Amino acid sequence: NISIRLIPRDYVDPRTQDGFTCGIDKRIDQDHLIAECNARFILEFIDKTEDSNNQYRTKVFDIATTTTNGKVVKMMDQHECSSMKNSGLYSLFLAPPRVECNSQTFNNAKEAGKDYYPIYIDTDAKF
Repeated sequence: NISIRLIPRDYVDPRTQDGFTCGIDKRIDQDHLIAECNARFILEFIDKTEDSNNQYRTKVFDIATTTTNGKVVKMMDQHECSSMKNSGLYSLFLAPPRVECNSQTFNNAKEAGKDYYPIYIDTDAKF
């Protein structure tokens, strides 16, 4: 077997550097995960709420929400989530407290420009 590995000159594996934290590139942002910097792109990528084909259209629903005093309330239980058998891409994202998730959520995220964070994307609805 022949194996060729191309590495740029003067490349240093970031995992060997002191203070390395997976997911953070201090040259880009000192305090945030790279995915946090890309939240808007990710949300735009998964937003198909206006697709003309109903089978491809993004469906949005609340999994959990918070009350005015900060208590978390489940809107769907584990069984309801795991019983979703439709093929497709499932995502879970955080929205600001007390914001209702519906088909307008993606537009709201674009307008706000912050406080919406994708935290799970998979082909399985195991939230």
